[in-house]
Order: sequence, then C-alpha cells, then structure tokens
Amino acid sequence: MKLFAIMKKDWLLLRRERKFVIAAFFTPMFFLASTVHSVSTFPYESAGTLMKGAFAFQILPLLAFANIAAWALIAGILAVDFFCGETEHKTLEPTLAAPVSPIELASSKVLAAAIPAIILGSLFLTTFVVVAKIELHVDLFSLAFSPSRLIFLFSLLVVSCLISSTFVAMVSRYLSSIKSCTAASMPTIGVLLAICALRFPDVCSLSAWAKSFILFGAACLSVLFTWISSRQFISIR
Repeated sequence: MKLFAIMKKDWLLLRRERKFVIAAFFTPMFFLASTVHSVSTFPYESAGTLMKGAFAFQILPLLAFANIAAWALIAGILAVDFFCGETEHKTLEPTLAAPVSPIELASSKVLAAAIPAIILGSLFLTTFVVVAKIELHVDLFSLAFSPSRLIFLFSLLVVSCLISSTFVAMVSRYLSSIKSCTAASMPTIGVLLAICALRFPDVCSLSAWAKSFILFGAACLSVLFTWISSRQFISIR
C-alpha cells in the first residue's frame, strides 16, 4: 500500500506536464500506424518465397520491436519526471518523510514510470498482432508470430520498460535536473535500442532457453540500477 501511494502521487503530478506527456505519447501512435500500414499492404500473392521469408523473419520482428522501443522511451521519459521533476518542483520532501525505505521509494517510482508504458504498450502490441492476424496469410502469420515468439515479445516489452526507467533512475542519482538527466540518458537509451534492433531478428530465432537467459539478465540489470538509484535518497535524508 505504501508503494502504491507513492506511485499514485507521481501519476497525479503528471498533470503539470500534460502537454509534454501528450506529445510524447504521439510517437508510439505513429509507429503503430506505420506498422499496420506495412502489414496491410504486403503483396502476399505476388511475393516470392524469399520475400515472404524476409518479411516474416526480418521485417515483422523489426516492426514489433519498433513499438516496444517507443514505449521503452516513454517509460524513460516518465522516469525523468518522477525522479528529477520532484527535485526541481520542490515536492520531494513530503515523499522522503514517508515511512518507506530508500529501495522501496526508488522501486515505486520505477514502477510508476514503467507500468503505464507496459499497459499501453501491450495494448498497442496486441493491436499490431491482431491486424497481422487479419491481414496476413495464415502461413506467413504462423511463421512470424509463433506462440513462443509472442511470449518473448510481450516479455521483452516489460523488461525494456523496466530497463529504461531504472537506467534513468540511476542517472538521476548523479544528474538531478530534468534537462541534464534527459540529455544524458535519452540518447544513450536510443543508441542501445538501435543496436538491439539490428540484432533483434537474429535474437528471435534463438532457442527458448537463450531468450529466457537474455530476459533474466536484463531483469537483474534493472534490479541493480534500482539499487544504485536508491542510494540518492539515503544521501538526501
């Protein structure tokens, strides 16, 4: 209940950044529209075997990852406001007075940033998969979106949002202003996501054990980032 109270307070404070949040949420909508258009206009009947294979194993995974990357960036943007915004707007003192430990405080802020991105990202990703199911030939859809791949995509969405928000949280320990934290963290996250996108089709072809290991390693990394970010609240107190 303590964690939820802090998360609720952070979500209510988003009202002061309403225009910025609306502008930020426009980016995933653009990605969704472009991916839906790409799927619906694919010429299945006239495409050759090689083109169908490239579309199923290269293009579609990249389009799905583009949606995931967009929501990971949103989680990072929200984390910047939740961690650095309170310092700039002088609203951190009441939060520090709450009877919670530093790790609980950092975790609540990370979850406050990640949960909206995960929920909305899941809706967008589900929409993309449903459109692919409707528009694509059944053979092409079964190749691109097998059950194991779908589980991996949604798991990757969760982990990506957590990694993005925890990385921003860690950076906020050293750069407390919104401008400096954004300038340091967002380009880094963008470059890392671009590098991941280049290898993502190959990652999708890995075994289930290899994918599970990647997700577990990323989850452990997010826990480490959260612990590092919690140290800032100890120094402030």
